[in-house]
Amino acid sequence: MPLQPATRARFDARIVVREESEGGPVRDAELRGTLLADPQPFVRLMASETLLDFDDDAGFDIAVSQLKAQRLNLRLWSSRLLSKYAAKWPDRRPVALRVLTQALKDEGKDVRAVAFVGLAGLGEPSVIPQLKQAAGAEPDAGVRLVMTEQLKQLGVQ
Repeated sequence: MPLQPATRARFDARIVVREESEGGPVRDAELRGTLLADPQPFVRLMASETLLDFDDDAGFDIAVSQLKAQRLNLRLWSSRLLSKYAAKWPDRRPVALRVLTQALKDEGKDVRAVAFVGLAGLGEPSVIPQLKQAAGAEPDAGVRLVMTEQLKQLGVQ
């Protein structure tokens, strides 16, 4: 019985980047490239997350690209990944800041909330004005509460 795409991605990605008892992670470049180019967005995102888990930033671009997906769950997952991993790679930080700031205007309230928390967690002073603006314009009371609490934690009123 064939594996479902999401299960296959997680299984295959663990093969791509696996821990060896000596010497750390081993990478299979051919399989990695196949996973990251898979036509199924869920497969690409699962592979992306697994690679990011193993400190391989090859998955970063997939997460960035899926923030523009039509499906809400893909955008939500992508914003979560970028929020979680943006601090790991300083050279990727400007891209993460840009796309997470754009996600503050997403139609999905959960995407906006995750992007806001991710940006606040990065502690980048340059995005404080956008965070304040997003909190002030947020139509959902629950998300606005989360945003307001995050701003308070940053010492911003």
